[in-house]
Amino acid sequence: MEVRIKRFFWLGLIVKLAVSFLTDHDDIWFIWSIPSNFFGHINQIGIYYPPLAYIFYGLLSPFYFFALRYGGWMLRLPYIAFDILILFLLLKLVSHKQRAKTLILWWFNPVVIFSIYAMGHVEIIQAALVVLSVYLIKRRQWIAGLSFSAAIAFKTMPIIALPPITLSMKNNWRSRLQWFFGSLVLPVGLGLIFWVVTKADLINSYYPKVATRQLEFNLRPDVILMWLSIFAGGILYLYIIWIASRRKIKTGLDYAEIIMASLAAMFIANPANLIHRFVLIVPVLVYVLVKRNWSSRWIWIFSLMLLLGYVYTWPVQWGLLRNWYVAAPERPALRELVAPWIKYEHLALVFQTTSSLILFWISWKILKIGDEVALLLTNFRKSR
Repeated sequence: MEVRIKRFFWLGLIVKLAVSFLTDHDDIWFIWSIPSNFFGHINQIGIYYPPLAYIFYGLLSPFYFFALRYGGWMLRLPYIAFDILILFLLLKLVSHKQRAKTLILWWFNPVVIFSIYAMGHVEIIQAALVVLSVYLIKRRQWIAGLSFSAAIAFKTMPIIALPPITLSMKNNWRSRLQWFFGSLVLPVGLGLIFWVVTKADLINSYYPKVATRQLEFNLRPDVILMWLSIFAGGILYLYIIWIASRRKIKTGLDYAEIIMASLAAMFIANPANLIHRFVLIVPVLVYVLVKRNWSSRWIWIFSLMLLLGYVYTWPVQWGLLRNWYVAAPERPALRELVAPWIKYEHLALVFQTTSSLILFWISWKILKIGDEVALLLTNFRKSR
């Protein structure tokens, strides 16, 4: 088993390095270029990611200057460290028999490989912080809280899980409030410091206006689906709050299930429209489904729906060939390839909706199972 795991590990690492070398995307240069001139660009923090991300990329700015000389593949190297950290923690969290399955589901996940190693986005870092928090929650709770706080400070999405975690974490309101506000120390503290220094629009760095969902009121099919998704995500989140108010976190799995379901509710109610944001939910989804002994096909189907639903505007020459073969002829994106027969946006809406349905069903089922198990354990203890 260990030999098999090692072989899969090295194979996956080779794939990721190859994708890093062969691909290029403008987003990764934007992410690294602004904080590379730390003090010169600090007033631009309002159009960037939150302050912790700015500090992180500023400290690693030597990678950016080496990349200008030797190629953008170098900008992916720090991501490999966080990727390996997630893999290490996941393997520690599951049983020995579940390790090979866990490695394959995480290490070869196409959404992660595309989003992190082809596009070069930041979600792998906050995903690592969230998984670290799951790993530490029953070992060093205050460090777990600090790790979760850092995940929020790096990019705000995990904050959606904070209210239900708070409800299920402690038995009294004083302790709950300490956990809640303790988890906000880093994002609020760093935000205030940077705001005092720059007077920039820090709110936009935490809650980008461009990511706000634009509400419409008409009977177009996509608008009807939008309101149905908002309703479904809201119902799921209320169900999470109800579960959290009556079931306390006793294991890392309980904690991970609340995080996973909360993120699912957010993505259902407000689809990301950008595939890389889903990287945050993938490791906790892998952990929960492996621990619950669910079939691997749910991860693969979900990942396929995301790829088909979000990656259809990426021309091959722009994303795959430009940085190492400039003379490559322009290759159309998937949307243009199928344009003579169908408008791909219609298909994309179907695939996106399917991915949301999968998230809804998994979250609802997992929370229900967890609640039933908790109730059985409580009744068993009472009977004794």
